[in-house]
Amino acid sequence: MLKKKKPYLGLYIIIQFLVSSFHPATTFAAVPTVHIDSNPVLGRPVTVFGTIEAPIIGILERVEMIIKDESGNTVTSFNQVGENWSYTFDPDLSDGSYRYTIVTTDYFLDLPPSTSETELNFTVDSTPPTITNNSPSFLNNKGSITGIAYDGLLPGTQPTMELALFDANLNRIYSAVMPDPSLIAEKWNWSFSLPEGLADGDYTYKIKATDLNSNSNTQAYSFTLDNNRPKVSSVKLNLSDTVASVDQTEIDLLTNEDMNNIKKNTSITVSLTDDILIKADTVKNPILVFNSKGENIPGGFTSTEKSDQNVEVVFTPTSLLSASTTYYILINPAFIDKNQGEPTFSTDAAGNPVFPLIKKFTTERESNPANIPTDKTQYHNLNDPHGNYTTNTNTCANCHRTHDSKGGSKLEQPSFEYSTYNYCMACHDGTVAATPENMHQNNHFPAYENTSVKKTATDCSVCHNPHLTWSEENPNLLDDHFVVENHPAVDGVAADMFDSDKLLCETCHSSDSRRVRGYVPKSENDPIVVRYKILHYRKSTATGIGDDYALCLRCHDGSKANVTNINDFYKDSNSKHRIAAADGSALNVSTSESGHIPCAECHGTHGSKNIKILNDKLGHEDRRAFTASTGEWDATKERDLCIKCHNGSTALYGVTGKALDQSITGHEAENLNACSSCHGTGTTPEEKALSAAHAPKTGTP
Repeated sequence: MLKKKKPYLGLYIIIQFLVSSFHPATTFAAVPTVHIDSNPVLGRPVTVFGTIEAPIIGILERVEMIIKDESGNTVTSFNQVGENWSYTFDPDLSDGSYRYTIVTTDYFLDLPPSTSETELNFTVDSTPPTITNNSPSFLNNKGSITGIAYDGLLPGTQPTMELALFDANLNRIYSAVMPDPSLIAEKWNWSFSLPEGLADGDYTYKIKATDLNSNSNTQAYSFTLDNNRPKVSSVKLNLSDTVASVDQTEIDLLTNEDMNNIKKNTSITVSLTDDILIKADTVKNPILVFNSKGENIPGGFTSTEKSDQNVEVVFTPTSLLSASTTYYILINPAFIDKNQGEPTFSTDAAGNPVFPLIKKFTTERESNPANIPTDKTQYHNLNDPHGNYTTNTNTCANCHRTHDSKGGSKLEQPSFEYSTYNYCMACHDGTVAATPENMHQNNHFPAYENTSVKKTATDCSVCHNPHLTWSEENPNLLDDHFVVENHPAVDGVAADMFDSDKLLCETCHSSDSRRVRGYVPKSENDPIVVRYKILHYRKSTATGIGDDYALCLRCHDGSKANVTNINDFYKDSNSKHRIAAADGSALNVSTSESGHIPCAECHGTHGSKNIKILNDKLGHEDRRAFTASTGEWDATKERDLCIKCHNGSTALYGVTGKALDQSITGHEAENLNACSSCHGTGTTPEEKALSAAHAPKTGTP
């Protein structure tokens, strides 16, 4: 039987050893390799780092790293353990470029050490880019902000630009990033587009520039957005003493068009207003005065800032204006002053140009009645253009003979073809009174021509009544009439016919009786309402209703043969020629029948170089020349007329005509069809052309 042996109790020793095949006399051929992984541009703290490759990495190996500066001085020395190394420099190390050498020595047992040198080059940059900002600029309600970012330490290194826009309450309303600005001469040009449709008011924006080392600079700026252009709020001239009342010696051309009886020594006072801010020092001679020959009237200017929103500019002619002469006042944001020969600009403090304006006036006659009474209420017709019985008992005889004459109405008529026209032009040819504008052009109002219309029209008296009294409301003696607003229909005569322009009161009423063929007049408690009206020919004072153009529409209403019916177009609420003025004029679309463009914007009054009495200059701003002096109306003339306004830059009453979108069928440049083929109504080309001109529709190709 075998016996079990007891286990031996003793001390166990663990021996650690390394088996190496290297002979002690063998020298390592390999050297340590240092890799630098940190960026060449460093911020603070300045830390460099990387990895190291040694022949053997182990517990019996020692790797020493020494960093030396350019002069060979040791900056630091340390034993590296492991593959990853790093070093943080002194925090006082200033911004700039540095060159160092890393000396790495590998020690292993008793073998000869192996050494390598590695260049360490880096730039310390803790300075953010500088920002240069330009004030925001706006054009057609589109804004942009531009500027330059520059890193003086590392010129040419690309920053990232950021924009933050805040409203007046410091609410962020817009943000944008521009990662790729453009490099010009080692400086980065940046730009941001602002959102469209920003409301006028105060804004703050911040521009942030961040360089490659995450150094950032944020600058805050503010601006006031002012898209409102200054408006002309009044153009005042001095009235002649013969018509000026005690309490009114001047007249405003903004509310009284084509005014006459203006003093020869008048000054012209223009008031410019702005909703936000206008400064007198930005207003530089915005007024140009010239006569019908285009001759500039020399004079001096003064500008006075009445308030932050109002500037008054006064033009005083150097010498007296000529008597009975028509003059024009041009108020323009930019024109060449013929006296100075230099451009002049009129803008508000935000750079918005003044809305342009052209106004016409005529001076008083050469001689006025002597001994003008102080109380002019007793001589209300003292300065009637054609004289008055009080101061000249024989004034009627200037045109009439009492018992005999060669013409009708007892007019002393020579053998002239056009009676009234020649009587008027005996004075209105410039010898005694001002000549009507364009009167001597080739194309005239049909009443001056030998047509079927002329048979029912009597030249100048078609529109003017030479026997009327001058007034501020009717200085040019346009025809007037009386309208009975609540007259009932009688004997088959419609109620709306009780208008003296259509049916004279004397047709039914005798001069000494209120009765009318069996009709019992209304009681005293319910009186007849009679209104005195002038057949207006308004332009800038028009609201755009038909009554503003009554002088034209009295004939162009479909009631007369061979006369086009325009009145119906001016009742069309869907017309695309209805606009709301932006320049302070009265034109508006507040009612379904207002806003129609005045006749005078396209047609001349007394004559024109063009057929259909079309104006040779169209628009108020960026005016375009139009020529169609001969021939019949055709598609080419029509397209040419339409694009004089529909070009994206020409404006009427501050409203810019839309440019043709050539991607739409029919709008192509090479398309020769008439605009009215899509935008007109009717069955014939003539009907379509007429409707497209006065009440165009949205195109239906």
